[in-house]
Amino acid sequence: MHRRIFLLGALTATLAACEAEPLVDQAQAATIVPGNIVVDTSAISGIEGRELVVAPAQINADLIGALKTALKRPGAPNADVYVTVKKVQLVSRGASVAFAQSNIQAVLQVRNRAGGADIIAPTEITGLSEQFRLGGVIGVVTAPTAEQDYQQTIRGFAASVGDRLFGAPADS
Repeated sequence: MHRRIFLLGALTATLAACEAEPLVDQAQAATIVPGNIVVDTSAISGIEGRELVVAPAQINADLIGALKTALKRPGAPNADVYVTVKKVQLVSRGASVAFAQSNIQAVLQVRNRAGGADIIAPTEITGLSEQFRLGGVIGVVTAPTAEQDYQQTIRGFAASVGDRLFGAPADS
């Protein structure tokens, strides 16, 4: 029975990772060089799920920093990236029993800098924490602190945005 639960959790995580298909074809992705990165956190009041107080303004700053790192490419910027955050959900240690993953839900839009036309129309995306969490008792025991989980979720979301814009790195 425990083995089935573990396998179900592993399958769920694998399927979640596979569904993050690029939003543009490979040829177009190769031409996108992000410039401005604008994050809007006005729709949230903070973090849900764990007792960690992080103001929306700090979430905004942390996401911009992580996105700048994840989306950095050589060349002259030709696109602006807009992210409207809908939810920041950190999974409690107890919820780790059910293989839940911390995540950020947002709307992503990418516009051409020259004329403002959409390269990617507003699209809902979800980015998971960069650390996979096991389920069951092992998941509870090995769950990161709330602060670690927050940082891993910020970086995981930024990496997910990069994967959706440019495709997953070859070593994934």
